[in-house]
Amino acid sequence: MKVKKEFRLSQKDGENIIVSDDNSFTDVIVLNREAAFIFNLLKEKDCSKEEMFNALIDNFDISVVLALSDVDIFIKLMKENDIIE
Repeated sequence: MKVKKEFRLSQKDGENIIVSDDNSFTDVIVLNREAAFIFNLLKEKDCSKEEMFNALIDNFDISVVLALSDVDIFIKLMKENDIIE
């Protein structure tokens, strides 16, 4: 999976939000720090669910259960909004 080129993270009022460079995306999605981390990871390279999970475990003090849940929720949200390929 990889974030589509037209999407990027932006800071607004201290929150991480997803924006579209071509203004086709008008929804507001706010990401917590773990989700923003995964988003940035998927902007850099194509990653599997397992790679996202391992990156969370390696970079955050987070339980296995919470990391799995965070990755699943992130993927579902990104697919529902057509943000990842």
